[in-house]
Amino acid sequence: MFFKTLYPFRSLLALPIWWFNRTLFAIDLDVVQGVGKCSNKEECQSLLEEFYNANQVERGFRRGMLRIRLSGTRAMEVWDQLSSLIQRPTTVDPLAGVKISAGSSALSPKGSSVVALRKLRQLHEAITQGEPVAKVLDEAGLTTDQFLEQLSLNSTGNPAFAWLREQLDKEQRLEQAERQVGALNQLVASQSLELAELRRKSGG
Repeated sequence: MFFKTLYPFRSLLALPIWWFNRTLFAIDLDVVQGVGKCSNKEECQSLLEEFYNANQVERGFRRGMLRIRLSGTRAMEVWDQLSSLIQRPTTVDPLAGVKISAGSSALSPKGSSVVALRKLRQLHEAITQGEPVAKVLDEAGLTTDQFLEQLSLNSTGNPAFAWLREQLDKEQRLEQAERQVGALNQLVASQSLELAELRRKSGG
């Protein structure tokens, strides 16, 4: 699919790069995988719009001037050709199969792939709509620290991510403070019992 969705007449230019350093096409391959997971046209269009925005950020000589990269229009054409083969799910779970890899390819200096950024938005939406954080992250295969790291990496230009990270940070600090208070209370109770026992033995 990657070579079918390249800009016209770019295959010969892309082949040497593909053979020697295909990681330079990591963004494009992320999009290919994302398109393959889309279950309707609107979802595919949304993914390709994010890919278009990513290319506005990262416009090097190869991707910008020479256009040796995936074409969103061609990717949509391929999806249209294959869409009749898609088995429609009876119910749609927005978190089904959600994974964000710590080693995802570079979209920009922020460091997340187009697909990972899209999945991060899904997680953000689920949490802000009231889903328990622990449940959402467990289904996504993420720890709290990994999720906070992803929010931090993508907070520039995404104030909603920054806000959620701040809220989760506050919750973590509150939980830590409550644990510390609980431990101190146990220590005080233990020492009070020990002091009372010492007084009893000394006849005080």
